[in-house]
Amino acid sequence: MYQGVKKIVYPLLLQGLLLVACNTEYKKNKKDCLYNVNNNCLDKKDIVEISENLSPQDSAVIVSKYVDDWLFQNELYNEAKDNTLVNEEELDKRINELKRQYYNSQYINQYVKENLDTAFSNKEILDYYNLHKEQFKLSSNIIKLFYVKLTDNEKDIAEFKKNLKNIAHGKNTLNTFVAAKASGYFINDSLWLKWEDVIKEIPTIKNYSGAYFTPGKIIEWKDGKYYYYLRIIDFKVKDEYSPVVYKKNKIKTILTEQRKQTLVNTLRIKILEKVKNQIK
Repeated sequence: MYQGVKKIVYPLLLQGLLLVACNTEYKKNKKDCLYNVNNNCLDKKDIVEISENLSPQDSAVIVSKYVDDWLFQNELYNEAKDNTLVNEEELDKRINELKRQYYNSQYINQYVKENLDTAFSNKEILDYYNLHKEQFKLSSNIIKLFYVKLTDNEKDIAEFKKNLKNIAHGKNTLNTFVAAKASGYFINDSLWLKWEDVIKEIPTIKNYSGAYFTPGKIIEWKDGKYYYYLRIIDFKVKDEYSPVVYKKNKIKTILTEQRKQTLVNTLRIKILEKVKNQIK
């Protein structure tokens, strides 16, 4: 039934629709329908949206499947209405139940969004951490470090070491030098990093055991092309308790979900009290 139309539309579909879509607001009318089946419109805008950020080849495949699925579902529904005996009372009941669930869900989401406080004090985070500490054991080694990779230029290395010695009086000077001269670096020494991620950037350190990485340890080496400087700020091994700061975002997420549930429970109590007072 639709084969002839499909053969014409698919090869030109993306090119034509993407051109039309640029800077255009679609209105819900027949001229914007790619297909109109049983008074149901497959909007051109829908096709453009599912094709965004895809290559022409991938878009053609995805659009073709999307159109086929849309045509099938609409025609199936048309035939089902004509050839299936349905209990209309049961159908209405199910539709009303879905409608009620949808409205309830939207209202709860809106209520939570309007009343949710996502700010947490350090005490709240620490209290949760201490109460559930066994949940926060490390699944892998983590490390805090200061790392710089410089071209093996004697002058630059000397200047780097000079700035390093004066770091207590001029960390900004050191950071500026590193940003300008280093071929690679990580100087945010307050941030915990996963050990496996560090190894990808600095493969040499996988040759050292965890016991070697004590706080304050300095490792320097050259490979003929680069000079490397690595200072261990802190190191923790798998199955140790995680630093609180490393799990801070996870704890915030957990506490946020708890607050959401509290709001839902509060809304439930409020509505129950209201309706019970009305039926007394």
